[in-house]
Amino acid sequence: VRGGVGGAGGGVGMRVVCGAGMWLCFFFFTAPATTEICTLSLPDALPICAQAHLVMGFRGVSVSDPDRGALDVISQILAGQSGRLFLELRDKKSLAYTVSAMSVEGLAPGFFAVYIATAPEKVEEARSGMLEELAKLVGEAPGEEELRHAKRNLTGNHAIGQQRNSGHAGHMALDGLYGLGPGANQEYAASIDTVTQDDVVRVAQRVIVLDAYTEEIGRAHV
Repeated sequence: VRGGVGGAGGGVGMRVVCGAGMWLCFFFFTAPATTEICTLSLPDALPICAQAHLVMGFRGVSVSDPDRGALDVISQILAGQSGRLFLELRDKKSLAYTVSAMSVEGLAPGFFAVYIATAPEKVEEARSGMLEELAKLVGEAPGEEELRHAKRNLTGNHAIGQQRNSGHAGHMALDGLYGLGPGANQEYAASIDTVTQDDVVRVAQRVIVLDAYTEEIGRAHV
């Protein structure tokens, strides 16, 4: 281990922080390495397939990309119980047990993905429905109220997450490690508030390339 970054939040003194850091260093440098290999055994006969899980993944953005906030807004527009995927595919068409969208960033570009759990016989219809909703987002800006609702959800959930000291500490450590600075987390709400309707369309067209994505279908058994 060459180096590390840590964060602490709340009413903790420097002595406590230093003591915890020394304990962690001792643990990492003295813990024995394990060579145990875990194996999984599948039964000879699998039960009946009850669900199909479809994921579509697109090349995303990095943690320092200026379009990161807009991609978070896109995820929120699609996901959640008031999102387009939920309303169209689950409520209206009864195609989904659950449906979601997510953006995961890294130092290198991460991924943007949409996911649906559906009945095995409805996979093709579910795929068509997801592609249709993605195409709508790429081709037309969201309404002002829809955009305002998505941004309000994002900033509200972020504020709730910051009510815990562990949330502050985690963001400070990771943002520092990623080179964003320990105070980058305080700028999140502003980065979301400045996202416009045109930003949503532009970033959707950049990321959601409908002839260049990775797809995976998994089957769940009961």
